[in-house]
Amino acid sequence: MSVVGQVVAKPNSTGTVERTQGVVQKELDRKGEPMSSTPTHILRRPETRTLLVRWPDDHEGIYRYVDLRRRCCCAHCVHEITGEKLLDPTTISEDLDLPQMSLVGNYAIKFRWSDGHDQGLYTWPYLRELCPCDACAS
Repeated sequence: MSVVGQVVAKPNSTGTVERTQGVVQKELDRKGEPMSSTPTHILRRPETRTLLVRWPDDHEGIYRYVDLRRRCCCAHCVHEITGEKLLDPTTISEDLDLPQMSLVGNYAIKFRWSDGHDQGLYTWPYLRELCPCDACAS
């Protein structure tokens, strides 16, 4: 099993994937693949129900759990053919928690939400696109 496979199989239970990211970075550096769009730091902040993501350009995005869950693009939440949103965002509670997250290969992160949903993959470009800050929104 590759280092990346080990990371996915045993997600970091403390909520940070900074050390994990370092392992993945070393593995990818060894393979000569670029990591320009991969976050350098990801931290769960349960007290505010937010996720802090630091990007290679030192930009920090703060994502509310509920907003990330409402933007899930899995086949349960978005129709695979038409792109029609199937998830009613009003059904997602503001009290949503994020008990677990894990890296998927070297291209995405997967969240296990407190409502039991765990199907969505958030690729690094998609996660950056979802950044709610004013600079990214413009």
